[in-house]
Amino acid sequence: SYCKVSIVRGKSRSKPFEDIIEECAALIENGYREIVLTGICLGSYVRDISKAISLSKLIMELCKIKGDWRMRLSSIEPGDITDDLILQMKSEEKICKHLHIPFQSGDDEILKRMNRPYTARDYIGIVTRLRKAIPDIAISTDMMVGFPGEKEPNFQNTLSFIREVRPMRLHVFGFSRRTGTPAYNYKDDISMALKKQREHALIDIVKGFIADFESMFIGKIARVLVEDRKGSNGFLQGYTDRYIKVLIDGPDTIKSRIITCQL
Repeated sequence: SYCKVSIVRGKSRSKPFEDIIEECAALIENGYREIVLTGICLGSYVRDISKAISLSKLIMELCKIKGDWRMRLSSIEPGDITDDLILQMKSEEKICKHLHIPFQSGDDEILKRMNRPYTARDYIGIVTRLRKAIPDIAISTDMMVGFPGEKEPNFQNTLSFIREVRPMRLHVFGFSRRTGTPAYNYKDDISMALKKQREHALIDIVKGFIADFESMFIGKIARVLVEDRKGSNGFLQGYTDRYIKVLIDGPDTIKSRIITCQL
């Protein structure tokens, strides 16, 4: 009810299956070490083309490409996290053990006003299934605050939801009106000051979850994709498959490589 993407971009259009395989193979052959599958609605891939193909089948075919590389999935809607996808993430080494799932709210009343076809309990169920299969999976999310009609009890439900999900990273946004969307005309707008207050409240809670998640991996062996030197400390920077940022004291010759190191 609030997103203008479908109005501006139109219906999702899937890139041909064979084109993706060829493009990824060429990228990997030319030294790229991480492929990110992305789209406006990643989980709906090829539903506009064929029922015989799916995102899981695409992933299966891509994972057959030889080489030292890995695959990351971009933002994926909760309902598109299927049992097949979870099994693939658990068993396939090339798939990063990280999912970004846009929950948007932890309150059922607000979710209904957002026209999102899930409840907070549905979300919790998805997270439970993921962690049962992959206990140390990284889960990040998007949350929106200040949606029209979001009263204090609604926001407290979102806080309780976040405390239960315990994401390792959070993108939080204040609601803003977009012309042409149903929510543009919704009443009960929230003040900018209250939106900012709620943003900071969510961010403060998740800071602790980030530290808790990262501490699970201290002393463990991990594979890190080395990027470049960033910041004033002179260290190389890279990320593990679980999207943990790692600083490395090493030579430039390891840039753009996946290295094994002790965190």
